[in-house]
Parts: sequence; C-alpha cells; structure tokens
Amino acid sequence: MTNWMSKAGLAVATAALLLTTACGGGAQQSAAPRHDFNIGWSIYAGWMPWPYAQKAGIVKKWADKYGVKINFVQVNDYVESVNQFNAGKLDGVTVTNMDALTIPAAGGKDTSAIILGDYSDGNDGIVLKNASSLADIKGRTVYLVELSVSHYLLARALSTAGLQLSDVKTVNTSDADIVGAFANPNATAAVTWNPQLTEIAKAPLYKGKGTELFAGCLDVKHDGSCKGDPSGKLRFTFRYWASFDAQGGLIWGSCWHPITGGTGAFAGATGVLTMVDTPTAQGVSTSYIGNVTLGGAKSRTHARARAAAAGAATC
Repeated sequence: MTNWMSKAGLAVATAALLLTTACGGGAQQSAAPRHDFNIGWSIYAGWMPWPYAQKAGIVKKWADKYGVKINFVQVNDYVESVNQFNAGKLDGVTVTNMDALTIPAAGGKDTSAIILGDYSDGNDGIVLKNASSLADIKGRTVYLVELSVSHYLLARALSTAGLQLSDVKTVNTSDADIVGAFANPNATAAVTWNPQLTEIAKAPLYKGKGTELFAGCLDVKHDGSCKGDPSGKLRFTFRYWASFDAQGGLIWGSCWHPITGGTGAFAGATGVLTMVDTPTAQGVSTSYIGNVTLGGAKSRTHARARAAAAGAATC
C-alpha cells in the first residue's frame, strides 16, 4: 500500500490560553461579587487537561479553597466557544492568543489571559492528499476554520512555497466537522490542529492508475452466460482510489475505467465503467456498472468479465 498523503507543519508562534473577563471596567466594578463561573473549552490537545482536572476533582479542590464554583463546559465548535465568551454567555474560554486578539479584544471586550497552557510547536499542520510537496497545494480547495490560527498557518506556509492565499480556495469548516470533510475523496487539502490533525493524517488515501484488458460479454439476458451475447475484448485505462485503516484493511475503494478500444463485438465501443470495492465478512466484493455504446445503442452493462492485467498496476 502506498501512502500518497503528505503533511507539512510549521511551528506556529501561538499559545493556548485560558481567557477570562477582566475584573476592571466601570460596569463590573459596581457588580456584586461572583461565585459561579462557566469556562468553555473545545477539542484541542493543549486543552484536554481541563476536562480531566474537572473530572478528577482538581478544579473543585481549588474552587472550594477560594469559595467559588467553576464549571468547565465543552463547546463542540471552537469559534462558537469564543463567540459565546464574547457574547457574555461564558465567563472564560480556552483560546489561542492570536484568536483572543482577533475576536474578543478586537470586539472591544475587556479580557485577561490568566493561564498559558501550551505552545503549538507541531500541534497544527497542513495535510495534502496525493502530494509530494507543499507546492502541490496550488489551485486546491483547502478546508479549515477560517480566520483562526489555521488560516494564519496556511498563509505562512504558502509564503514559504512562493504562493499566496489567492492561489488556493478556502472553505470554512468547523473543527468538529473537518475530519469527516477530509474523508471525502474530493477533499485534498486541510489545515487543522491536534487531535483532529492526527486523525486525518493517519488514514492514507491510495491512488493508482494503469491499463486493463477485459475479456467477456454483455450479459444481456442476465443469465450468467455469454451464449448469444455480444462478446469480445475491451481495453481500458483506469484510475483507482482507496482508503485503508491503520491495520491495512480496506475501508472503501473505487475505480474509473474509460474505454480506449476493443475487439469482436466491442470494436469501436465507447463508454465508461466504474467499480466499487466493498468490504464484507467473506472478503472484498467488487461490483462493476456503467455504460457501453455498441453500434450507436447504449446498453447498461452487467459484464461477466474475466479481467486480465495488461500492466503492472491493476484495479
């Protein structure tokens, strides 16, 4: 199995912070003392100690010491967690220093960074399918959380390859959705952070191409026999895509076969056949379906074909 996925990462000079509403400010000076606080967090490697600390009783231990109650609330969407903090629905939030400046601070919210959790330093990255270098990103659609640290990383990375943001198209994708979005065969570029980064980078997409020769017939009567049916040979080129799990087991596979020539009843044939590989308890099941034009008449094919490889690579 060949891994056609390459990953490019830059050390991002950002820090993961715990941000809270500042104690200063005219309206807050006259407010009654607070004893209950809700802190929002989202999925990122540097922030996972907070839910652990709450579950293990560490947060309660320190909250009791100071006579307050602290509740850590998970928000599935990172940007939404920062927006909720900005709107006053949360008293604190886990956020990168860069995003703290561009969302709450830029919006005029008086805030304080009280804990520096970690530095990125490899926790953010760019993942490309079927690429040998970052330069292959040019012209692609890139999935990322727009206007976040991922967007900054993309801009910095592009500059190292002599490219600009205008050389790619970005699609705003929630951090909660980016793993699923990148699983789509049509998605070939993404920028994200851990643990999502690890998830999308460890599922390799295999891509192959070559030629094939099929000998058989169009099973017009659907009786499993070629007797009386148009028979001959078909030549194809093919492109194959497949995804495998960490153990090398097939998750899905698909192949596209445009016809390049034929003999017998298939002489002058045109069309395309597609193939789908499906894992089953008995092994991999392969199904072919498509359209073949013979003498001007389009026929839906259910070819009982015996496939012989015409090259080293086959579907």
